Amino acid sequence: MQKKNFLPILALAVGHLVTDLQAGALPIVLPHLKELFTLSYSQLAAIVLTQNITSSVIQPVFGYITDKRSMPVLLPFCAAMAGAGFAAIGWVSSYSLILLTVIIIGIASATYHPQASKTVNFLSDENSKAKNMGIFSLGGNAGMAVGSILMTFLIGLQDGIHNTMYFILPGLLVFGLMMKYMPDYKRVNAEHSLKKAAVQIKAASEKLSYTGMFILLFFIFMRSTIHTGLSTYLPLFFMKFRGSEAIFASALVSAFLLGGVAGTYTGAVLSDRLGARRIILGSIILSIPTIWLISHAGTEIGAMLAVVASGFFYHRVVCYNYRFSADDAA
Repeated sequence: MQKKNFLPILALAVGHLVTDLQAGALPIVLPHLKELFTLSYSQLAAIVLTQNITSSVIQPVFGYITDKRSMPVLLPFCAAMAGAGFAAIGWVSSYSLILLTVIIIGIASATYHPQASKTVNFLSDENSKAKNMGIFSLGGNAGMAVGSILMTFLIGLQDGIHNTMYFILPGLLVFGLMMKYMPDYKRVNAEHSLKKAAVQIKAASEKLSYTGMFILLFFIFMRSTIHTGLSTYLPLFFMKFRGSEAIFASALVSAFLLGGVAGTYTGAVLSDRLGARRIILGSIILSIPTIWLISHAGTEIGAMLAVVASGFFYHRVVCYNYRFSADDAA
């Protein structure tokens, strides 16, 4: 990686962190929204489903659009938009408005990720792509972890759920940071124009393994399903069926995401020595028993350790999903 590109990449990782703060904070506010609006579990599931559809399922649509026309100028606006959406969730007066704020957050996330990951790929040379994608995905995992910790702290303060308003501040700060490096983002995206990309795609299509891509997408689907289930319902499960205090239940989400931060970093480092495919396969295999241990641990300490281990192994897959899909697209 050229040294001059490190700070622009780091800014994209920070933007990833800020954009994903909301993903970590949402599970913390769900029990409070349930109590405040007397929501059913089906309605809570609909909130999560809405967030996943808008942030993940439609993300390929935005990816297709940015492939046709790069729009790096949207990146700082997406980070600010995600923060503003979550800031409003603690002030809404109806269930329909909750869904609306979640849609705003999801669209911001869906727009940010493909353009940002592509820009990181453009800023990287062949010898630094795995490391740079690791830095980028580390930002997202750190954002989810920090979001859960921050929301746990804020919701315990005097104004409770209304303190979501403070989430607008990181969005505004990162807006200024990313605008500083916007000339670099525009430059590298311009260098990879449609004409050049067409030549690259034509050459790459001869080597593209559709079976390999299908397997990769399957792993992404399974990882995302388990990740969403754990990060969303861990607090509700332990509060309802284990009788845990709200502070411990919220801490489980933070522990899961912090384990993911460590897993992402160590996975990126080990991939240079052992190979990315070995890391992916090993992480998936080792993560299976940790899921079982979460629900069967006899003590809260045991459950906490199982949650950390689960986050550690599951999140080690993330940066390679970014790298392989980015390489295929490039």
